Amino acid sequence: MKKSQLLFPVLALALLLGPVATTASADFVSGNPPNLTFQQFLNGGTGVTQQWSSVVPVLTSTFNFAPPTGPAPPDGQAVSAVYQNASAGLYAYLYQVQVFATAVIGSSNTVSNFNVDWTQSPFETATFTGVPPGTNPVWEITTLGGAASPGGFQFAPPAVVEASSVVATDNDSFLATYGGSHIARDMSSAIVVVFSKLAPSISPVRSMADSGSALQQPFPVVYTPAPEPAALVLWSLSGLGFGLGGYFYRRRRGYPTLA
Repeated sequence: MKKSQLLFPVLALALLLGPVATTASADFVSGNPPNLTFQQFLNGGTGVTQQWSSVVPVLTSTFNFAPPTGPAPPDGQAVSAVYQNASAGLYAYLYQVQVFATAVIGSSNTVSNFNVDWTQSPFETATFTGVPPGTNPVWEITTLGGAASPGGFQFAPPAVVEASSVVATDNDSFLATYGGSHIARDMSSAIVVVFSKLAPSISPVRSMADSGSALQQPFPVVYTPAPEPAALVLWSLSGLGFGLGGYFYRRRRGYPTLA
């Protein structure tokens, strides 16, 4: 195929997606982020009509605390999803860390932090009507609040651990820290919600810590904002093959896959 023939569909898709708007980066709230129920999130806090709609399937990707010795199930998984509020021009990225009840771990094997890339995307803010304290760049979802479960995510029980802080570590990542209560066996983190004007791609978690030490690599993959519309083309042409390979591998081994 000629280069000009390959370039045309790439440019066409970029035009279809339209221009990408950017704003100045927002500062993260100090300490534990404000809480929402899943129902409040979907309805923008109004309780009247759904404001946020899912745009991709829930993605699950597993991890281990240490290298498995022979065939072994994973110890936990990262779960991510992306919702869109078209009228606000925002995407909401949802993240949760789960440690399975079947995890083969020692007394010190817990997840203490979770670091996600946010490359070339500012941290946007969102307001949920009637849910204080107003506009924030990060929220946490702890309960369903009457909404139907989105699948893949967990709500209490088992125990849900809220972040002690979620901060921007530099210009292109954020770090959720679980200081007092790490995420241990049969526990999940609260769902961290971060906002962007950019559509999703898939990339590995930058780092995850096991009580201060890095977990076994490779780290799980999650949805993150694509730096530019063309990145979606790369995801479609190459990343899809990677994702399907992992999907069929987990199906063959009986591991969790897309919800």
